[in-house]
Amino acid sequence: MVSTSGLDTDGGRFGLGTLTPQWMFGSEPEKAIALPDYTPVLTFNMEVRNIDELRSRYRPTSFGWSFIEIGDCLLMIFCLQVGDVQFHWVAHATDPDLWEAIEMWKRAGKVTTLLRVAEGERRRILIGAAEISSHTPSLSSDWHGPDHAPTAETLQKLASVVASGLLKSQATSDIPGIELRHVFANVLLTKRLEPFLNDSPLVIDATWSNG
Repeated sequence: MVSTSGLDTDGGRFGLGTLTPQWMFGSEPEKAIALPDYTPVLTFNMEVRNIDELRSRYRPTSFGWSFIEIGDCLLMIFCLQVGDVQFHWVAHATDPDLWEAIEMWKRAGKVTTLLRVAEGERRRILIGAAEISSHTPSLSSDWHGPDHAPTAETLQKLASVVASGLLKSQATSDIPGIELRHVFANVLLTKRLEPFLNDSPLVIDATWSNG
């Protein structure tokens, strides 16, 4: 199983998120969210110095997406805002796993998230759901086809966007009346990107394991 603990780059250390079927986490997400066990759960790995950083507000929540074009690579950014904290997942926009997950979330009317939080030796899991719009993003036909299949360089571009701090510096609140206090970002690792981990200059730290 591929480790999803984190990556080290010149810009710092950050986690790897995943799209993982709900059944892999046992009964806890199902009890909390009440969705079918095949529903994709959007996971996020993070470290905080103090768990209280995440306790400010648990409502309201917001979930959305945007695109970033880097050369010949199109990236999709998922953004979850919980109170005054934002979580960003940077993904390869042409990945079919993303679009399959979006369709399932759209049918359910919400997206399921699972945050793995490390605070020193402590580990905590925060499970939640945010409403998702029935309007989903669309992808131009120009981005389909073998020319836009992922490579090891794709993973490097995803990591570079996260490590650069760009998302944090440009983040704005998606919830009126609430000012952002913390912004966290992960690379979203899908099955199509996993084979390139061994080809990447990024360093894997096996603290957490997937699932």
